Amino acid sequence: MAKIPRRISRWLRHPATIVTAAQLAYRLGKELHSVYRGVIDGREFRARMGNHFGTISGGLVGAWMGAAAGTALAPGVGTAVGAIMGGVMGESAGGKAMRIAVERVEAIRSTTAHRETVDHQARFRGPRRTM
Repeated sequence: MAKIPRRISRWLRHPATIVTAAQLAYRLGKELHSVYRGVIDGREFRARMGNHFGTISGGLVGAWMGAAAGTALAPGVGTAVGAIMGGVMGESAGGKAMRIAVERVEAIRSTTAHRETVDHQARFRGPRRTM
């Protein structure tokens, strides 16, 4: 089995990564429960999970980048302010990006499903009778 590089294993043990994974797992469980109860359908589940994934991962990356930029400008206070501002902007950008991606995937899925339905109907309809 391949060994995980040191940089990646250190990043995976970081508290922010652990909290992010826990948030995503909680939201996944909540949305799966809604699907199970029949409150939402599969399409809505995919849209919501895409949005959750986008906001959470965008916030994590944004906070990391904001903290790095804030540290470069003013170590200490700049790190905290940069992380907060970067996290907020990252959540917004990540949510919008994933919403667009999910909409495009759903458009492709619906077009493909429509084509398959038309092909299926044409194949099993049989010869047309004219009178």
